[in-house]
Amino acid sequence: MNEAPVYVVGAGPSGLAAAWRLQQAGHTVVVLEAGERAGGKVSTRVEDGFVMETGASILPAAYHHMLRIVDEVGLASDLEPGGTVVGFARDGTIHYLDSNRLFLDALKTPLLSPRSKLAAVKLALDNRRIARLLSYEDLSSAAPFDTETAQEYCRRRLNTEIYDYVVDATLRGLLGTRGDEVSVVDFFFSINKVIGTALFSFRGGMSTYVDRLAGKLDVRTSAHVREVVEAPDGVRVTWEDGAGAHHVDDAAGCVLAVWGNQVPDLLPGLHPDAAAFLRRLRYTTSVNLNVALSKPPAGVPAFVVQVPRRTHEGLFGITLEHNKAPGRVPEGKGGLGLYTMSDWSEELIGLDDDTVVERVVAAADRVIPGIADDVEFARVNRWYPVIVYSRPGLYRELRDFHRVRPQGRIALAGDYFSCSNLNTATAGGERAARELLAVLDRSA
Repeated sequence: MNEAPVYVVGAGPSGLAAAWRLQQAGHTVVVLEAGERAGGKVSTRVEDGFVMETGASILPAAYHHMLRIVDEVGLASDLEPGGTVVGFARDGTIHYLDSNRLFLDALKTPLLSPRSKLAAVKLALDNRRIARLLSYEDLSSAAPFDTETAQEYCRRRLNTEIYDYVVDATLRGLLGTRGDEVSVVDFFFSINKVIGTALFSFRGGMSTYVDRLAGKLDVRTSAHVREVVEAPDGVRVTWEDGAGAHHVDDAAGCVLAVWGNQVPDLLPGLHPDAAAFLRRLRYTTSVNLNVALSKPPAGVPAFVVQVPRRTHEGLFGITLEHNKAPGRVPEGKGGLGLYTMSDWSEELIGLDDDTVVERVVAAADRVIPGIADDVEFARVNRWYPVIVYSRPGLYRELRDFHRVRPQGRIALAGDYFSCSNLNTATAGGERAARELLAVLDRSA
């Protein structure tokens, strides 16, 4: 086996998964992370007894790639069952569905009219056609269906009510994007690969996962990679450490687990068509709030309330952390996560914290009246980039990208190979490691 280490650029969930698989295969692995910590979009803050997720906040049982690693690093015992009740706001009322009996509750709920429930049969039939093509590793498999937005699909096959309270609400609640912008493939992916399964939480918050995984790897933070070049017998990685020292290191191979639109600047040898695809990737913006309450809102059993556009255009979801899992808030208190759409986030991200808190809490108070009076403190979290906007045609372009992306000692990881989430990122890292190991094994 080549004595030179394998480098991984990026210590988010995708890079950590790639590094873990490479290390398991017997390679010495060095992870270079530009930020001051590992974890990427996963970050937990604990303050005054409140466990607050500042980034990604859910771990569905459907996240099989991530849960395998959770088990391998010894964190299975830290998982706790999450809440099961989901609320849907409409016309001043919150309608509740229990994911443990989702089909039965969906039949009974007044959230949708009988006419819409009957029309949803067509949605179920269409879902049967596409479901087998949906993949966490590579969503170009669903390219034949990637021809229209979710809204266009609803206009053609369903109706406005189903669009507002099922299709668009799902996309808003999981991705923070609008159904009139993104591919209908993302909706079908969401209902098949995320919704309707049990949810878990880590006892100490989501950072428990990335901290444990990073602790088993050689992760070097504040490490800025400038260039990665493939040579006949390896890879040359040029980077600067936190002290400003310049490094040019020889590696057996490299996984680039960075934002897709950053890849062309790091790979001068990238095929022009691959570079063009990656530079076209557009990412969302997120501004979310952690809100500590003096008491939990009365009569709201849900762990999350989805907010459709007709209730509030800019706010898409409210998590009720005290209903999510035990120990998330001090006894007798309440905790909220408030999440804003990418469009509104772009407006909010440059404002001062007090203004953001005032505007977003006021929006949430329209959905759950009275919470504004019980706020003890609120923390604002700003994120960019977050996930890829899947404009119609993206997954057809991804199919073409596969023909020209690197296939040698440099492999690409990330969550832009499928509908973005933590499991997609993990799957992307594992796939990149698998492809790189095949190359390294052939050259050994």
